[in-house]
Amino acid sequence: MKICKIIIAFLLLITCLFSLTGCGLSYTARERKHYMDKSNFVTVTATCISCGYYTYPTETHYYAIDYENEQYEKTDDCVFQNVTFRVDKYSAEILKEHGIEEKLKPGMTFTCMSAPIYLNNSYDCPIVMLEIDGEVLLDFETGYRNLMATYGVDVP
Repeated sequence: MKICKIIIAFLLLITCLFSLTGCGLSYTARERKHYMDKSNFVTVTATCISCGYYTYPTETHYYAIDYENEQYEKTDDCVFQNVTFRVDKYSAEILKEHGIEEKLKPGMTFTCMSAPIYLNNSYDCPIVMLEIDGEVLLDFETGYRNLMATYGVDVP
């Protein structure tokens, strides 16, 4: 009888672990599918509030830009309200090579392409193109290819 209870508890534990893992994979898969559609990316012009390189605990580097833009802040859909634009680790290296730290400072205007909020991911919206003062620091095709690489998708 005691062995039966242990087996049932073990099976319940395994079931819970698989269902939790499945939720994470499902979210990532849906996010990847959303970003695979290039038409989901729009052009945004905004003013930089703060920016810089950041590191996750896993030592994944990325570049982030906090911004303000009344055009998006005051609309009903607010697709970019209260977000940080994020550049994946591959594109962050390209921006570094182009001198992003000298070219983008708080108070400066920039233009980027990003995908609006998806699945309530209201904090990080990926940048796949970045332009400052008419200079393209990250072109769309390269940025898009790098973003998709973070999801394990090879874009030719």
